[in-house]
Amino acid sequence: MKQITLLLCALAFASGCSHTLEVTNATDYSRRAIDSSQAGLAVSVEGSDVSPEGERLVSEVAMALMRQGGYSVVYPKRPGVGTDVACTIRVTEGERQGSWQNVVILWPGSIFFMPAWLGYRYTIDFTVTCELTNGATGERIQTLTFPIVLALRHADFGRTWMNCWWFGILSLPNGLYCVTYDDDIDDELPQRVFPMLGGHIATSIIRSINALPWENAAP
Repeated sequence: MKQITLLLCALAFASGCSHTLEVTNATDYSRRAIDSSQAGLAVSVEGSDVSPEGERLVSEVAMALMRQGGYSVVYPKRPGVGTDVACTIRVTEGERQGSWQNVVILWPGSIFFMPAWLGYRYTIDFTVTCELTNGATGERIQTLTFPIVLALRHADFGRTWMNCWWFGILSLPNGLYCVTYDDDIDDELPQRVFPMLGGHIATSIIRSINALPWENAAP
């Protein structure tokens, strides 16, 4: 029983030294009102030369096109399946960076749990390009480009324990280390961030598709 109590205390302490992933500029990527009058159009979606992480974002765009636009979405794109619009998505990786503010947040450790309260600062930037073509003729309809710059706050126990244990001057080396990007963030992006980005990107795609005349669209 004593060991279990100590374990629970340790877990509670560790959770108190963490800050869940937060996008501080999330309003830049909010969904907007759209015209759903063209619901029922058949739209295929595929990624082009994307990483496994990029493919997760492509899948979120596909799901958002179905939910928000009411389209009949074919994902992944399948040969021989006719659609009104084909959407090809490319994700170009940019930089992933930490911030020098992270040194001040961790060191000199005079404010207990400061990393957990504020979270360390990180930025991720990449570009999403959506090529829309006529599913029947292959004619290009439009190319949409989305420059994504995410301002993030995040801290886990692996980067806060120096402050949580009040090491003072000894926390400076760890503060300098925290200037670098934390790869642990990548594990949380698909679940916490990609649904928001998928909805944001889908909004512009839907507006572009619905702005076209579809008298001859497939039933």
